[in-house]
Amino acid sequence: MELPSTDNKRSKLDPDSKARKGDDGDATVVGLELTLTPEEAALFELLMKVVQKRELPCVLRVAGGWVRDKIMGKEAHDIDIAIDTMMGQEFTQHLVDYMKGEGREKEVGGVGVIKSNPDQSKHLETATLRVMGFELDFVNLRAEEYTDSRIPVMRIGTALEDAMRRDLTINALFYNINKRTVEDFTGNGMQDLKDGLVRTPLAPNQTMIDDPLRALRTVRFACRLQFQLEPVLAATLASQEVREALAVKVSKERVLTELNGMLLGPDPARALELLHSASLLGTVFDTPASGIMAADTSSPAALDPLWTDTAIALVRQTVALSPQVVKELLRSEMAEPLVQVLPREWTRLLYLTT
Repeated sequence: MELPSTDNKRSKLDPDSKARKGDDGDATVVGLELTLTPEEAALFELLMKVVQKRELPCVLRVAGGWVRDKIMGKEAHDIDIAIDTMMGQEFTQHLVDYMKGEGREKEVGGVGVIKSNPDQSKHLETATLRVMGFELDFVNLRAEEYTDSRIPVMRIGTALEDAMRRDLTINALFYNINKRTVEDFTGNGMQDLKDGLVRTPLAPNQTMIDDPLRALRTVRFACRLQFQLEPVLAATLASQEVREALAVKVSKERVLTELNGMLLGPDPARALELLHSASLLGTVFDTPASGIMAADTSSPAALDPLWTDTAIALVRQTVALSPQVVKELLRSEMAEPLVQVLPREWTRLLYLTT
């Protein structure tokens, strides 16, 4: 993939280093300008008018996936706005008041607030607002401190801290709306996009143990983008510590969400292969001991290798078929005998890969 020069005004961070409050520096990616749609340009112009007219001492940044996808030339949705000096709800109220003062209240909806809900990975309050046809999320920059669970203690942080706490460098890029520039505070995000590499901002073990759900997100993004795992990260995913943390700290509902994202994505076979190579399949599927678990049951994640190899082979055969053919088969009367003869977990995989 051809991308602009990855040079920026910030030297690369040691992945083992800690982000220090107030130590942001300049992370501008030199020579990179994003191509905005007319609608996006008008939206960002509106947001800056709110900052200027209301005299708000803040910097607005688009965070995460929208920036990554824009740089890669993909369709970009889900614009998340990160604010450095105030909560999202406070800024959205300024925005609504400004629109009313301009006689444009019909272009903006009511402010919604999603309260902090760590069980759903909503660690900090988020304000939602529909503006000019966009569904926007507003949240302040944040820093996290973990103890013995995947639920962190949150506080308002700097752009550097916010970037370093994210799961992957390619998801830690910002678009600074005030300056109209892309920022790479990890120092590796742009290069990893260019190299097709999945890497964590901090040491992989710290990132994965802090929030083990990131192990599954790592696999999902690697398959979605057709990227390779950074070697140290790949080894970390296969560690017993990560496997046990995933089993203990993460709810089955969150695991299912990530699993669906993998198996309904562009390369479910590779997703299963990566989970298999990291010995995570047993934890993800949490299969019962009867007839499926390996003879050595000292580890709850130990699966019979024959089962995993067969499961992967099944997915490979399924994805080789036309999705429409498989869907019609499963919805037809012929599907019932097929489902009846397949083991329950095979049937589950067959449905998930269509």
